[in-house]
Amino acid sequence: MEAGSEFITSANAGRPEWDEIFGKIAAEAPSNSVVSVFFCCPHKMGDAVQAAMRTAEINSNLRAAYLRSTKEKTLMKDLGLPQKGLIKMLMGTGCSVRFVFREENFG
Repeated sequence: MEAGSEFITSANAGRPEWDEIFGKIAAEAPSNSVVSVFFCCPHKMGDAVQAAMRTAEINSNLRAAYLRSTKEKTLMKDLGLPQKGLIKMLMGTGCSVRFVFREENFG
């Protein structure tokens, strides 16, 4: 990444935090969207990626169900929202996001 005239690099030792990665992707994706994941690595790692994708998808569906089934007044109180209309904004991203996984193993 380039920030101004400096280069910023980072590396993490060990396995990626797949739950964190896919949770963030789901939270930032437009609601009711489909996120495609193409994967080309060892099969065991693919299993971990798929599990994290399922977790993120379940959480996204739960978020959508909660926001749809709870009255706006209750949501405003529970979430500490100052004004109406923010519920619609919350429903705009991270709700009912679906993941599609495609795995290729060469070898």
